[in-house]
Amino acid sequence: MKNPYWNRTMIREPKDFFGREKEIKKIFAALGASHPQNISIMGERKIGKSSLLYYIFQSNTEKQELPHPKKYIFAFVDFQEHPDITVDEFFEMLYSELKNKLPERIKIEQVKNYKTFTNMVKTLDDLGYKLILLLDEFDKILQNKNFKVDFFSYLRSTANRYDFALIISTQKNLEDLYRKDLLGSPFFNIFTQIHLGLFQKEEALNLITGPSAEEDIPFEEDTEFILKNAGLFPFFIQILCHELFEYKKNHNKTIGQEGYNEVLEKFWVEADPHFFHFWKSLSQEEKEVLFEIATENKVKNGKKSVIRYLKQKGYVTTVSGRNRIFSDTFKQFILDHQEEVTDIGEIKGKPPTTVWDILTYLVLISIIALLGVSSYLTLPRPQGITLGLTAAMMIGMILLLLLRRGR
Repeated sequence: MKNPYWNRTMIREPKDFFGREKEIKKIFAALGASHPQNISIMGERKIGKSSLLYYIFQSNTEKQELPHPKKYIFAFVDFQEHPDITVDEFFEMLYSELKNKLPERIKIEQVKNYKTFTNMVKTLDDLGYKLILLLDEFDKILQNKNFKVDFFSYLRSTANRYDFALIISTQKNLEDLYRKDLLGSPFFNIFTQIHLGLFQKEEALNLITGPSAEEDIPFEEDTEFILKNAGLFPFFIQILCHELFEYKKNHNKTIGQEGYNEVLEKFWVEADPHFFHFWKSLSQEEKEVLFEIATENKVKNGKKSVIRYLKQKGYVTTVSGRNRIFSDTFKQFILDHQEEVTDIGEIKGKPPTTVWDILTYLVLISIIALLGVSSYLTLPRPQGITLGLTAAMMIGMILLLLLRRGR
């Protein structure tokens, strides 16, 4: 009996791909325009960007709904495998991907630079073909100094001039990926952005119940357990369903509370490093907002943009009109890292500004100096305090003497 929940990397078989119906419709609508439009797919690590991009490349079902589907030529390139590629190598790689997809009657010279690529695109355009390039991990290109401003200007010009479109995937918003030499580049304005977040509930249920039913180990009675601990995050659904399938396969297709606990322990082993990677990539402000949501405290005013960004990433969802962490397991992870948000020795958030807070700060400095503790640098200064250590210590000592005399 084969476990159908092994997918941890990019899904290559269309039959194994679940969900994203709304995003797929939007992408093919853009490609079906009289002049195909450029799409940027943005989403957090492990949210399914590569799988969606490859599905667009592989699937024939949606392509048949395009106007004159045989006139579309798709090529897929994963830059994760080529982090230090040069521009000429990029064009040669594209040619390698495309040469077997072109109709036999079309004769194209080998593509190896700007000129030969333009010749190919022009030839295809003259014959009524639309060339669609799917570029996965486009972040790598933006980080690669071999690709100068002229490369991005060239892509933009080519996309505007011919029936040629780009579908790229990145982890961050394009405006957050700018290099200094690319600031103001009009290239970044040609894309319609699609934010890839959590599954819709129906999509999650299809992933949970479909593959398991095909292997005759139904998960219908386990959906609450799965959604509670994996949320609507497809990658974590895959992990939890995998462990659940293994358990039920070895226990006559049944499971009780003890079994759920065992499955959850195994889930934690695999999920925890990914949670840690998420956590490490967050700003201090984002961590604070997540902690406030996890503890069901009211999020401070002025944090709406942070919450919106966390929802785009898939870390926060809305349940009955209230913000919630996407799963109980990630919520527990956040609570386990409370000291990084509310450490008593390093008060987070805005520093105090009252007179008493300033006096307390100066007294603490003097106490630290008397004890010989080198913690001054980790002690937050109230807003407006710009005193050096020596001056702060002197004032603090005077305050201590005054306090002692006042006894």
